[in-house]
Amino acid sequence: MAIAVSNPSFDPHTAADTRNCLLLVLGRQALSHHEILFYQRASVAERICRMVENMEFRVEVETPISLVGFASAARFTGEPSARFIAWLKGAIPLEEMSRRLVEDAGSWRELLVAVWSDPNFVALLRDKTMSDGRIGLFVDGLRRVPAGDGRPLSQRFSCELRSLEDGASLMSVGAGSTDVKQPELTEITYFVREMIRVKPWQKGFVSTESDPQLIFPSLTPGVYHFRMRIVYEHTTPNTQADYAQIFFDFGQDYSERNSFTFPISNGAVAVEAILDIQKPVKTLRLDPTIGPADFRFEYLSLSIMH
Repeated sequence: MAIAVSNPSFDPHTAADTRNCLLLVLGRQALSHHEILFYQRASVAERICRMVENMEFRVEVETPISLVGFASAARFTGEPSARFIAWLKGAIPLEEMSRRLVEDAGSWRELLVAVWSDPNFVALLRDKTMSDGRIGLFVDGLRRVPAGDGRPLSQRFSCELRSLEDGASLMSVGAGSTDVKQPELTEITYFVREMIRVKPWQKGFVSTESDPQLIFPSLTPGVYHFRMRIVYEHTTPNTQADYAQIFFDFGQDYSERNSFTFPISNGAVAVEAILDIQKPVKTLRLDPTIGPADFRFEYLSLSIMH
């Protein structure tokens, strides 16, 4: 008969803390015993910071909520239990007003708004894992509830996180975002500083040569809401080999390592994203294609959020 031997390094109290942190940050249960052991020697604050730093949080939780609203969060289902709320009040030093809001929360959205708006909770993250801009944008998304119950909506979203070596990241959300009412953004087509191998044409632009470029002015560090849709007309680029590309000059000219590429699909490029810039950008360069093409912008918008 096999005899079960307990693991002396396993702390049930720590395991419970880890499970509750996963519910709070990622909206899910632990995936395995190994995931719990990974956080064994960390404090509650350290666990939360590690989970927020995780790409899973940025791609599956932060991006859809920040861009669309809480209805896009497919993870936080049901209602927070009384046991979880009691743990939260004991494990995190929330201010008294936040504690009362947590006690009265009848949904995950209400609870998360109270926690992520609390100065003591934010202090755990600020300057460590999330900037004030990202936190503010995330709280705005938690407060925002698009029309509908959100469950069919959430299934239409796919998110992606890409980072540059020199200080920028792009969190993009996939098809479906255009169905949600968007805030007014700053149209940046009026701020083209220089056109290289590109000329205005009717309601758009035309390039009869390869490597057309549009140069835009500098950007200060911050969190930006970025939307772009380019439609190619008459001379449709080769969608198998062609793409749009954005370059960031952080003071050392343009390079492939500091650029994002976007595929062309059905004669268009569409981007809905949060652009998190940590260093000043000297100039921003947009290459609508790598070959000749006629194109127009249905929209090209960039607005600093925080």
